[in-house]
Amino acid sequence: MRLGMTLPVMEPDLWEQPDTLERWARAIDAGPYASLCFGERMAFDNPETMTLLGAVSAWTTRVRLVTTVVVPQLHRPLPLAKALATADRLSHGRLTAGLGIGGRVEDYRAAQSDYDQTYGELARLATALQDVWRGANPTGAARPVGPSPLQDGGPPLLVGVAESRAGDAAVLAPADLGQAVEAVEQARAVDPGRGAAAPAARDSRGVAHRYHLS
Repeated sequence: MRLGMTLPVMEPDLWEQPDTLERWARAIDAGPYASLCFGERMAFDNPETMTLLGAVSAWTTRVRLVTTVVVPQLHRPLPLAKALATADRLSHGRLTAGLGIGGRVEDYRAAQSDYDQTYGELARLATALQDVWRGANPTGAARPVGPSPLQDGGPPLLVGVAESRAGDAAVLAPADLGQAVEAVEQARAVDPGRGAAAPAARDSRGVAHRYHLS
């Protein structure tokens, strides 16, 4: 069993001691944990996620860095692809990108997002990220948006599939994103109040994973 530890990014007294996050990150990296995790909010006083990814890349050397979760609909895909690829480079290939649709409409308002708060939109934007990481050049510029991620094909993706409470998430290969969306939508059609486990999948190393996101 591999255990991850979440940084206290949503605690109301977080900023009373300016080194709180650094101390936590270094302790997690030194301890028995396999991953360091934190989530994203916009309409809240938590740290900005991409800035924090850069910081924890410098504060740690061992643990995987897992976002639980980043909401693609709160970002434009090319800048998000660039930011995550940069974090993968800075962390020497230790990034796992957890994605979700978020549970708060005020975050969409704060980000001035015009994307739908649906898993179908998440899958479309996740595919756009992976296209950029493979070298696609939708801008027509002399060079594509970079840097390229250190991990082949980009960071592994986690897709969180429960909205209202803790739920399962699986590491999904690009072809599995559609399967995850289909599984979620089928489960919600049967019981709109519940999430569903994503179908079993393996990462780019052929290793099966399952996480518990909260």
